[in-house]
Amino acid sequence: MNYQENDPEKQRSRCDYYADYDSTIEALRDELGSGRQNTDNSKPGSRDSVDILPAWIFCPRRSRSPVTPIRFENCEVESDLPERFIFGQLEPGSFKQLPTGFSARYASSYIDTVVSGDGVKLKFEVRIERSDPCYHVCHCSNMNWNPGLLNQLTSTKSDLNKALKSVLESDFNVRYKCGELGKDLGDLCYVPDGYAVSILVPFPMNYDSCSDLARFFDAIMNGPEVFCQAQLEQQVIVSNYRATKCPDLKLEAKELLVRDIDRGLIPYEIPVWEGEQADRVLTIRRIGYVLVIQTYLHDLGGILEYLRACDLIQETPTTEQFAHIHDGHAEECLESCAGFSRDRSRRVVFGFINPRPRSENRVLGNSRSSFADQLQQTCERMQEIKRILIRRLARSASV
Repeated sequence: MNYQENDPEKQRSRCDYYADYDSTIEALRDELGSGRQNTDNSKPGSRDSVDILPAWIFCPRRSRSPVTPIRFENCEVESDLPERFIFGQLEPGSFKQLPTGFSARYASSYIDTVVSGDGVKLKFEVRIERSDPCYHVCHCSNMNWNPGLLNQLTSTKSDLNKALKSVLESDFNVRYKCGELGKDLGDLCYVPDGYAVSILVPFPMNYDSCSDLARFFDAIMNGPEVFCQAQLEQQVIVSNYRATKCPDLKLEAKELLVRDIDRGLIPYEIPVWEGEQADRVLTIRRIGYVLVIQTYLHDLGGILEYLRACDLIQETPTTEQFAHIHDGHAEECLESCAGFSRDRSRRVVFGFINPRPRSENRVLGNSRSSFADQLQQTCERMQEIKRILIRRLARSASV
């Protein structure tokens, strides 16, 4: 099903809402600017152009300490080994001295790795016990592991992605899509912490969600060391509601408009029926925020736990609050991404039509106080917009 490519039926609601994305932005800019001008007693002709909402909001950044050097030659005690290596953290007490070398265990949330050295050879045994089938791969290289070992890891990454997909989608309400956009985009590997990944979550801008996000970053900043770099991006969020699968919703245009406005989204068209008669969907398009988190495979499980604990990812079968996981480099090139709810009653599509923040700007992050202030100001502005949208909807319904 590709509902976005179907021509919408010419059966629109009687309410005269905004016609499209551009007219919505322009009308809101005019109304917000007019209200600000009246409040400030601005002189005629001196009003500056008013931004509706910030294009992006950079979040507080947490980094891991660097690991150098990474070597396995002449390892005689546990402290000779790197603290982290590709898929996990060195397990304290796991180091064993062998007649011709050593062995040690590295582990993260899902991946268990045994590294053993035997003279000039290095063996790297990787397991994901809970995947179906069990993922078990052995890599061998010279003790000088780079680049030979990394080349071997790249060749098995598709199988690794399949194994992680089965486990992560079972444990969390996520859609794991690493490896779907081509090897050349997705194989960035930071040796201490594994492959780069990005987590994308819809973020309705309201007081509850802002409180949840603040709790999430409190947990990130105050908890164990992780890598977490994130921003909120203003983009398009589309939902397709299947006509025969959504008993929890009243599938009428005005009902969906009111629901989304109340949640902190900005609908920019009247919802329309699309698709074939046997599986029609009511489609609504809105302006909203997407939370984009960059991290590494090592920390992925822990960050997903925080997202769920703070209600940014929810577990109900019908929820639209689920995460999309992509390769780190691939995420930067996305034009759109889509996924179904667990009960397949609705589909959520992110459309990346607005400029993405540049990579060099993402790494700057934001202080916790500046982030909290900017988030509060954006939420207050969304409340202004909400009042404008409700008035517009009430006027059009009374015509």
